Amino acid sequence: MREPFEKEEQQRDIIVRQCLECLAEKGLENVSTRDFSDVTGMTASSLYYWFKNKDEIVIETTKYGLGLVVSDLLDYAAKNLMDVTLNYEIFLEFISKYSSILRVVLQVACSPQYGDRVKSYVNDISSLYSIATEKIAKNLNVTCDGLRPIVDFYVSAIVDYTIWDDEEKIKRELKTIPIMISKLERSESNKCNK
Repeated sequence: MREPFEKEEQQRDIIVRQCLECLAEKGLENVSTRDFSDVTGMTASSLYYWFKNKDEIVIETTKYGLGLVVSDLLDYAAKNLMDVTLNYEIFLEFISKYSSILRVVLQVACSPQYGDRVKSYVNDISSLYSIATEKIAKNLNVTCDGLRPIVDFYVSAIVDYTIWDDEEKIKRELKTIPIMISKLERSESNKCNK
């Protein structure tokens, strides 16, 4: 009995991904329902089977894009946070895969029309920050409370880079992450030794 539901969910995911690519390419100000129809190969009325209106398409694709980007970037951090400064080019190439999606997410989040609805979803996404922080803290043998500001700083550096495309700035910021982690490790070690 679950199979038809799962197929519908898979179909909806495909449609959302296609609409996200379109939204990222066209930008919030320029995208239309016709663009979404063209990219999915569906008529507008068929799209409205999946979504109530254009606003819902924009909101759902933005949520999907934000979840995708945050999940992938935090997974990368969980595996490579101490090593992000070893090869900037690989890291910046990894980030650049998401720059158009991040830019459109920021457009939507800052828009008066959609901002509040997207910002409420950002709170739901914060659980991913907590999961990544727990993984990294366990690997580094530090507390989550001490590490969370560093994870937040990492994400902020990526967002800044996406907006401003300033390689020198992100290199400086990334160089500070291992320093911050080392200070945290020393601080927590000193607490244990007392």
